[in-house]
Order: sequence, then C-alpha cells, then structure tokens
Amino acid sequence: MLTDTIKRFEESQPGTTSFMAFADGCLATAEQDSENAAALILLAMAAREFVDQVQDQPLSLPEAEAGRDRLIGQARKVAASANGDAGEKLAVANRIALDQIGQSR
Repeated sequence: MLTDTIKRFEESQPGTTSFMAFADGCLATAEQDSENAAALILLAMAAREFVDQVQDQPLSLPEAEAGRDRLIGQARKVAASANGDAGEKLAVANRIALDQIGQSR
C-alpha cells in the first residue's frame, strides 16, 4: 500500500494538495500496518509540516520538487525496511525524525 502512495506522489504535480494526499495515504497505510506505523506517521507529519511552512507564501516548483523528492526518498526507506527487524525499522523512523528537525530549523 505504501508503494502505491509513493507512486501516486511521484506522478502528481508537486503542490500542497499532493503533499496532503501523500500524508493521508501514509496515515491510511499506518492504520493497516501497525509494524511500521511510527515511520508512516512521521512521514505524514513531515508532509503536513511542509505544507504548513509554505502555506502563506508562493511555492516555487524547485522548492516543491525538492520537498517531494526528500519525502519520496524517506518513504522508499520505510518501504524497504517494512519486512526488516525492529532495529532496522527504528533506525529508519529515527532518521526521518532527525531529518525533520533539520528541516524545521
């Protein structure tokens, strides 16, 4: 299911609507995949935070594409670790969290 969400996000126009749809897709996946819920919820929060940060200003295409590419990269790591052990899943979730701290500054 996450791979479908990633594919739709990749194929969408990079605007706030596609970021919110990506967030919704991650949350829907988290409801069905409790083993990976933490990382999926972090992805959703990152997408929504991106929208919040650009809400009051025009969103340039390069900025939107960079944000989308960053989230897609993170989502691919979550998908790749989905069948891994708990340590691998935690490492991916931690990386997403730390990346978000860096983006918020």
